[in-house]
Amino acid sequence: MLTASGDALSDRDQPLTTAVLCSYQEQTGLVRLQLCARLMLRMSAGVVPLLMDEPGLRVDPLTGAFVVVTPWRQDRPNLPEGGCPFCPGGLEAPRPYDAVWIPNRWPALPDGRHEVILHSPDHGSSFPALGVTGTSRVIELWSARTAELGARADVSYVFVFENRGRAIGATIDHPHSQILAFNLIPPIPRAELSQAACNLCGDLDGRLMVTCHPGWLARVPWAPSWPYELLIFPERHVADLPTAGPRLRGGLAAILVDCLSRVERLFGAAVPYMLWVHQRPTTGQDWPAAHLHLHLAPLLRRPGRIRHLAGAELGAGVFFDPVDPPAAAAQLKTATGPS
Repeated sequence: MLTASGDALSDRDQPLTTAVLCSYQEQTGLVRLQLCARLMLRMSAGVVPLLMDEPGLRVDPLTGAFVVVTPWRQDRPNLPEGGCPFCPGGLEAPRPYDAVWIPNRWPALPDGRHEVILHSPDHGSSFPALGVTGTSRVIELWSARTAELGARADVSYVFVFENRGRAIGATIDHPHSQILAFNLIPPIPRAELSQAACNLCGDLDGRLMVTCHPGWLARVPWAPSWPYELLIFPERHVADLPTAGPRLRGGLAAILVDCLSRVERLFGAAVPYMLWVHQRPTTGQDWPAAHLHLHLAPLLRRPGRIRHLAGAELGAGVFFDPVDPPAAAAQLKTATGPS
């Protein structure tokens, strides 16, 4: 293990066993990261552990935050003017397609562990425009890629996400999502997985419910990071996209189209949003708290007004929500009819 300056540490500073670390975690305030060997790594007092074998991964010695350094992504094209590379006949999609996956030309992770999913050949499309049938094609690709990438020995977690709209930083307007296949379990999914019981299987607050479809529910979180954030999850305890099966995945397409249509009715068809999938790690271990779910986070706090993350959220780690969650749920619940 190395210090922040690159110096080697003595034997007493090497990784501690679970039992030893737990015995004085309260005294030292250590940040813990459990590895598959069930050892704990120290992340305090300037110690930066060498985590697994993820090239470019660093851990902030002050906060324990994970950072992957990818300088080659600085030169990727931003809203290219010479034709869309994702349209049929373009640089990345030379042949016709309905929905297809391609490797990311500027990957954030190496060795084919960063992919792009092209949702449709229609440059101006969206999940509501694709409807349930078109959205199902995309979700089936998410599931197939989760299974294939998750079978790799160098992959522990398959993370599916979409950044929609220029305001959120999308560099190409064509509808697409991405997949990152991490060789470790990222901190936020790990925090969810560390719970003793599945929170999504508990009693639900009816004031937060927005909509339901056969096998699926959508509600506003009790403590949302984004004012109109939605949590979409199956009623029964299903761990990941592949084990959900085609019928349940079809239900996900229906409720996702419903939820995004409601968001569009509130904020307009061009509403920017983030969407990400949390599912079971692919380590082969038992993860009893793993309950497949999606987070849908519109970027707006009211029509035309972006909800910015600033000093308090990034510096203190505390989110301030300007909309009462039951009020957000009520607005989304009544947002029915044509977009």
